[in-house]
Amino acid sequence: MGNRLVPIGIRPVHVGQPVMYNSSSSAEQFYNEKLLVEVFRIGVSVGVKTSADYGEEKDKVLVRSEDVKKVIEQLMDKGEEAEERRKRARKLGEIAKKSVKEGGSSYMNVKKLIQHIPENKSIIK
Repeated sequence: MGNRLVPIGIRPVHVGQPVMYNSSSSAEQFYNEKLLVEVFRIGVSVGVKTSADYGEEKDKVLVRSEDVKKVIEQLMDKGEEAEERRKRARKLGEIAKKSVKEGGSSYMNVKKLIQHIPENKSIIK
């Protein structure tokens, strides 16, 4: 998994906590970072500017310890910006949890997909 500090994608949203984000090992991770840091505003970027292919991580310095320390301090801060980040993270976490409960949007989409598969066996051949 390289030196990724959070799971792939936007799964951290479900937890309802601010996140430290390091998009180090694949191109789509930069989009995920942008979503969490700039759009949802619940993350703090570690500042990785380039990706590393799987297995190359040990040959590249993608994140410095000073950068990680600074990000942790930002996440743990008691200031207004950090408090707002935590509020947004909790709110998005609540929304994400509701979506996977029975009747929620994600629940219903998966249910429709499961129903769709047997109805369309001829397409799957």
